[in-house]
Amino acid sequence: MATSGTVGQTVISVATLIDHSLRRAGIPAAKVTTDIQRAARENLFFYLCTMANAGINIWTIEKTITGYVSGKQVYEMPVGTIEILNALYRTVTLPQDGTAYSSAGGAAANAFDQDIETACTQTSINGYISYQWTTAVSITSVGIMSNVERDYTLAWEASDDGITWVEILSSEAQTYPDRDWVYFDINASRSMSYFRVRERGGATLDVREVVFGQNPYTIPMARMNMDDYTNLVNTTFQQRQITQYWFRRELTQPTINLWPVPNYNFDQMVFWRTRQIQDVGALTDEIEMPQRWFEALVCEIALRMVMEIPDADLNRIPILQGMAEKASLAANDEERDKSPINLTPNIGPYTTR
Repeated sequence: MATSGTVGQTVISVATLIDHSLRRAGIPAAKVTTDIQRAARENLFFYLCTMANAGINIWTIEKTITGYVSGKQVYEMPVGTIEILNALYRTVTLPQDGTAYSSAGGAAANAFDQDIETACTQTSINGYISYQWTTAVSITSVGIMSNVERDYTLAWEASDDGITWVEILSSEAQTYPDRDWVYFDINASRSMSYFRVRERGGATLDVREVVFGQNPYTIPMARMNMDDYTNLVNTTFQQRQITQYWFRRELTQPTINLWPVPNYNFDQMVFWRTRQIQDVGALTDEIEMPQRWFEALVCEIALRMVMEIPDADLNRIPILQGMAEKASLAANDEERDKSPINLTPNIGPYTTR
């Protein structure tokens, strides 16, 4: 039997989804105007928005790392964050008792002195900042705090001898704000003695601090509601370990208020969040949804268009409603990780005397 031999390679564009939706709505291709196509595309966007209310879409769960800054109480979450599922306070061991190196113009020691008021400011493009340990170490997270707001395209590399380097992480071009941390986790690499961060996009490094973190230690943080937070006796109390947070659902960009307020610059908050599904985009783009949702999506858009087009056949509504509900239920049943659930009855009151 001849088969394709591939999985998930069929490309279904926004235009294809809309085309099938309009056909099911009984709108022939000859009657599809620019306005109808625009309305279908907007209804597709509306449907993706409602998915945020349907529970946890497991493909939108992302791990994010935020670095604490001493005295900073409020932290912006990434745009599109819907919910925080879990948050951890994390410490790492910082570089010490080694030697720092830098390319031209930079004072490498400033990037590892645990003082965010000093900086390694280089004078040439595509430079590097490296650190040599006296013994081989295994790095699990890396981070950088820029001295200016600048776009960097960074490569994180390791070496046994300081000559031959192996890339352990490549980060795409992004903006690194002044006085804010950008962290990345890496798969535990084999132990090496040299690690460095290197600019590869044509920028000049101007960096307050670099972290090559080892030995991560995490502690769960407790979530507060608004009443919990506003009833605190002293919301500005500071200490190193952060124990609680309040997630604020702001209109444009959610934020987190920490308690206590951190008084140390080198710890991290690791959290798992759900985010909005990506925007519809152009007609040639694809929708950021698993294939199991395509049938529900097509039926739902068809149903909405039948109710919007003036001369549509309203007799299609109950048929499309049934198809959309059935497809949505089938897809939603798979929005779980299928981990086992163990229930242990408390029979103590019935067995003790």
